[in-house]
Amino acid sequence: MHSESALPSRTTQLTKTFLITLLPMLLVIAGISLAIYKIEAERSALIIKGREISFLKQYQNSIANELMMVSSDLMIVSEFQDLQKLLDGYPLNRNNLENAYLIFNKNRGIYDQIRFLDNTGMEIVRINYNNGSPAAVPESALQFKGDRYYFRDTYNLERGEIFISPFDLNMEKGKIERPLKPMIRIGTPVFDSSGIKKGIVILNYLGSRLLQQIDIIAANNSGKLMLLNSNGYWLKHPVSKKEWGFMYEHKKNTTFGNEYPAVWDQIESSNSDQILNSAGLFSYTTIHTLSRMQHNSAINDAFTAPEAAHRYNEYNWKIVSFVPQSILRAGNFKLLNSIIAIDGILFLLLSASSMLYSQSSVDRKQAETELRDSEGKFRAISTSAQDAILMMDNNGKISFWNDAAIRIFGWRREDALEKNLHDLIVPQKYHAAHNIGLKNFHLTGEGAAIGKTLDLDGKRRDGTEFPVELSLAGVRVKGQWHAIGIMRDITQRKEMEEQLKAAAITDALTGLFNRRGFFTLAEQHCKLAKRNHKKMSLMYIDLNRFKEINDRLGHKAGDQVLKDTAEILRSSFRESDILTRLGGDEFAVLLTDTTGPPCEKTTLNQMHEKLIKYNTEGSHDYSLSFSTGIAHYNPDHPRSIEELLTSADALMYEDKKHYTK
Repeated sequence: MHSESALPSRTTQLTKTFLITLLPMLLVIAGISLAIYKIEAERSALIIKGREISFLKQYQNSIANELMMVSSDLMIVSEFQDLQKLLDGYPLNRNNLENAYLIFNKNRGIYDQIRFLDNTGMEIVRINYNNGSPAAVPESALQFKGDRYYFRDTYNLERGEIFISPFDLNMEKGKIERPLKPMIRIGTPVFDSSGIKKGIVILNYLGSRLLQQIDIIAANNSGKLMLLNSNGYWLKHPVSKKEWGFMYEHKKNTTFGNEYPAVWDQIESSNSDQILNSAGLFSYTTIHTLSRMQHNSAINDAFTAPEAAHRYNEYNWKIVSFVPQSILRAGNFKLLNSIIAIDGILFLLLSASSMLYSQSSVDRKQAETELRDSEGKFRAISTSAQDAILMMDNNGKISFWNDAAIRIFGWRREDALEKNLHDLIVPQKYHAAHNIGLKNFHLTGEGAAIGKTLDLDGKRRDGTEFPVELSLAGVRVKGQWHAIGIMRDITQRKEMEEQLKAAAITDALTGLFNRRGFFTLAEQHCKLAKRNHKKMSLMYIDLNRFKEINDRLGHKAGDQVLKDTAEILRSSFRESDILTRLGGDEFAVLLTDTTGPPCEKTTLNQMHEKLIKYNTEGSHDYSLSFSTGIAHYNPDHPRSIEELLTSADALMYEDKKHYTK
């Protein structure tokens, strides 16, 4: 009777002791495992997102460089001396121009046709590439193109403006040419020496070069890389039968928008972003073709010639990368299985240890040994972790401090344990917010940072601050709230992000600001100049006879000339001035704050002295010179950077006329 009545009491005690012993440790393990899984899963997602953005930027830059090169080629062939003489009424120069275009087309190898049409639309010169065997079309076979949309759209432009057609497939005699020949047509009007418009020059660019670059980049990408036009038709797709839907009546509905309507709505309405949904990760960015171009409007129907050209910001391409959920989840499943396996082992060990501990006082020492062994395995996980793992008790003191925390923060374990966590590793700037949040956490286990991953600053033992990634979880132990924190040193990641930001606004060849970086800084200075009533000047600089140097000595020498020009400009202008390579052989400098003593004359003199020294002391067999134009910013009559560039550009061309004379 006595043993039977005592049995329920002993069973209840064993159960209570077992649960009291096991549950807190399970909560700690679950909290740490959850935090580790979340951090690693987010890190994996960030790596994939960053990689996809990198691929998009790589292709975006590749297209931008290609289109800039094509634009430069167009300007070159439209300024040939033989063409200018022909425009001025010397018909004998037609053969010379034909030969010049023939040589240019053979050397470049990227244009299906190079044509000069007079002001009626009649072809005067046409060079066909003929798949690598360029030939001039006989005069008797030249055609009238005055009724074609590309002639009208191009002829209506002003000097220096460029027409660009849709990216479509070449047509011959009303049918799509086979094999498929992707094509972009770009043109510009040409003028005689009196400024009278005499016709147009137009290049048929073989667009397969742009599409092949997608295949090269996609070879190293786990996702699918696609190129879309502004209406969502695929110009490039891993499945080729989905491409060029707008060119075929039976494929009019084969669009990205029909396949992914919700995603397309967001892609169409913004320049760049990333979208994560049940299908996978969509990363996209917008390619705006060359600025200061005029675009035609035949994007909806390749068979119908347009009557008017669209505005620049209404015409663009979209690069889209798609990573399916199966790829995104693959790494997470492997990580989750590893954590579950370790947690399962720990659960079994802790359960067995707790049961032994609870059975009787006789077995207590053995149970404690098993428990210490289990705790040792748990600490082995935290010891091998590369991130700092620490625990803060209800009094704000450190109760756990792993080896990675020692390495990251510089505090030995014996120096850190039982110390106030925020006095030890948290910068002073966060203390006020922490004191408020800590009170609420002690009462409720909740806080602004609980359950989140934040980028903050940490403090090392020597007082230096550095960026960390922090994930916090709350665990209730013996009726009190404890916090588990996992902290990662992200100094290298932040440095890489800064390097990527710098690369986005820097010209890779010269180290000067590129157009994007220049406009960003220059517009800020315009606002400051207007607010502070300061004057500024913008100088537009163009290399004279750069094409001759490039053609005679090669692109490598041409690149060195551009680098030398950048160095001359750096040494001639003030550190406060903003220097940029706009593209090709064109540079610009924004002279900030010219309100005081005049500095333009001094700067120009310095630049000319540097040029003289370069030309007289250098070992090169060419002479370097600039054509310049200067526009002034008056805070009483403010103008935008684009307006200043236009004015300075016009003045530079006037200066170049004097140079050519």
